[in-house]
Amino acid sequence: MRDAKSTPSDDNQPDADANDEFELPSWPTLPDFAFESEINDGVQIDTLAPGTKVRVQTRNSEYWLTVLQGGRRGVLIQGGILPAVAEARLEGATDGGAALHSGWIEVNRSLELVCGPRRIITSRVRGISIEAPASPSSAHRAA
Repeated sequence: MRDAKSTPSDDNQPDADANDEFELPSWPTLPDFAFESEINDGVQIDTLAPGTKVRVQTRNSEYWLTVLQGGRRGVLIQGGILPAVAEARLEGATDGGAALHSGWIEVNRSLELVCGPRRIITSRVRGISIEAPASPSSAHRAA
């Protein structure tokens, strides 16, 4: 029981700042997220010019891709289980389930391609290197 002379403790009183408005941090919008993902963790094949070369290092293999048609995700691919150059369609990045990030190559996800009648799913991507195609004027000077 409380003594009649004691005063209530300040521990139970709300802080003076408690009535201030609380503001949540801003979340990235979808375009911001896609841009961030492209810079840090992957690339969307549709944004690459035909002739761009992409080296994809996976946990178990290495693949070399040459973009044929960005909008259609057509590539030439060699490496891994494909000892010779073959034409393929890059389906996208996957975590192994039904979810697919269409047209993307992403670090820490598997790459899914269709090569003829075969569907190829790589081991997880560890690194991506991109080499832009040579401009016609620089190729002409080199000749």
